[in-house]
Amino acid sequence: MKHYEDFALSDVPFHMRDGPPKSFPASLGHVLISFSQLEDEISSGIGKLLALDPVTAQIVVADMGFRNKTQLMASLVRHRIPTTAFNTGDADPHDMFSELLALCIRSEELRNRIIHSSWRGWYTDDDKVEMRKSSARGRRGLDIRTEEVDSAYIMDVSDFICYVAHSVYEFFMVVKEREP
Repeated sequence: MKHYEDFALSDVPFHMRDGPPKSFPASLGHVLISFSQLEDEISSGIGKLLALDPVTAQIVVADMGFRNKTQLMASLVRHRIPTTAFNTGDADPHDMFSELLALCIRSEELRNRIIHSSWRGWYTDDDKVEMRKSSARGRRGLDIRTEEVDSAYIMDVSDFICYVAHSVYEFFMVVKEREP
């Protein structure tokens, strides 16, 4: 006997289920979409570094998590910096990439903090919600951190991640062998 139902599409439209969108859940969606854009730009950069067509590049990175993608990107860039021109203007490409890599890692930290938190009060009309993050590490035991945030804070995170995604895109606009 089957006790639970599998996922099935409904024919009930969004507005009939939940009414007009609320700013807080909508801002969470922006973070997800922005982070997806960042991952896509990193994947594209890896493809350019490996001189692969877009489909082959997708095959290479398809099952990689974000951290593995950033590590592969970092290894490839550092390997290629001596012989490759990147879109860095007059700036030192190593320094510029180190900064960019730190921003990618910071984006992941911010996204994880938001996505892996639990939320209290998002369903009210008050724009302030409680973000609660729990962890249990051997040395400290249970650690629960709470913070009051609003949808503007979540949108700031989304905007930051978009900025980093665009910066990755710009860095890889030029990937060509340097003239000897």
